[in-house]
Amino acid sequence: MTKIFAAGLGLQTFNSKGEVIATRYPKAFIRKDTNADIVDEFVNIFTEWFDYKGGNITIPFKDLNFDDLLHKFKDHEGTVKFLKMTRSVHTRVVVTLLETDEAPNDVNEAFLKLILISNLSIQPHNQNIDDILGKLKNLAWTSLGPIDLDEINDCLLLADVIGEPIHVYSEDKFPQMLDFVVTKGTRICDASRVRLGAYVSPGTTVMHEGFIDFNAGTLGTSMVEGRISAGVVVGDGTDIGGAAFITETL
Repeated sequence: MTKIFAAGLGLQTFNSKGEVIATRYPKAFIRKDTNADIVDEFVNIFTEWFDYKGGNITIPFKDLNFDDLLHKFKDHEGTVKFLKMTRSVHTRVVVTLLETDEAPNDVNEAFLKLILISNLSIQPHNQNIDDILGKLKNLAWTSLGPIDLDEINDCLLLADVIGEPIHVYSEDKFPQMLDFVVTKGTRICDASRVRLGAYVSPGTTVMHEGFIDFNAGTLGTSMVEGRISAGVVVGDGTDIGGAAFITETL
């Protein structure tokens, strides 16, 4: 039985060249004492289906019998729900298995590791995200999702022609967190101020001018009115005033 560091079921987004530009992981988890049995069962099922031999890899779903797969996961309500929702687009569905905690090899692994932080599975500084910026592509993040910058102007023109305008939220390597992970027990007054990869603990309020970067965040109840830069974490009960700028050398 292969024991792994982390795993996720994801949906990829491609550009017109067929390159993966972003991957959403609604099911993403790290193997730890509290969920080791569930993760091991998850990995064992995919080991059988994909003849997984170990290593860090992303495997696309192709030519799978989804009914058989759903039966395998009958005790995993969340996984069954995801598979049922995506069975009609199975060419874009992937499973990412990370046997070891290494620097991300590609877009898939980079997004999985960022999502693991934002869904509070692992705290900042507790996994290897070396050179993650080099694995992420600068994209237009829009009301239709991520779009390659080489294609965004044509998309905007086409949207105007058909009368369905696209709103561009940002041009960045990171999306806003709430487009990928919606937290519970928090208040985030402006979604654009919290990047994917932020760790926002329950009880935290991020006011309109507050900001939390990736691999950074709050470890308990906090008020964030200033800036928490990449790599910075603050403890329970912290109140970061509007003029505060907490940074560190990356």
